[in-house]
Amino acid sequence: HRLEKDEMSKSLTLVEDTGLGHRLWLRDGEEIISMVELPLQRRNNDLSEQRANIAVASQYRVMIISMEDSLSIIGEMNDVNLTCASLSPLGSHCVAFCATSSNGTSRVM
Repeated sequence: HRLEKDEMSKSLTLVEDTGLGHRLWLRDGEEIISMVELPLQRRNNDLSEQRANIAVASQYRVMIISMEDSLSIIGEMNDVNLTCASLSPLGSHCVAFCATSSNGTSRVM
């Protein structure tokens, strides 16, 4: 269990802490190949409120995941087979990777 403080009412609530944290559900048989933190993004031009997204690659897809309040997929490319496990951050919402598409064409995406 842990205590959570409500900023509006200044009250404390005892909540159950499962210890599992945020979860991202993968498809059956899907495994994470690579993961990289993307550059920080400022919120409302305020340097004190910065957050970073992460890029995650599996054998089936590459995802951009927001970690703001919970894990949520904000960008996804399906039906790609990574030919290299490296992900190269290009910005706070973009990542480059080498892959072969479903038609067999290899390229940097």
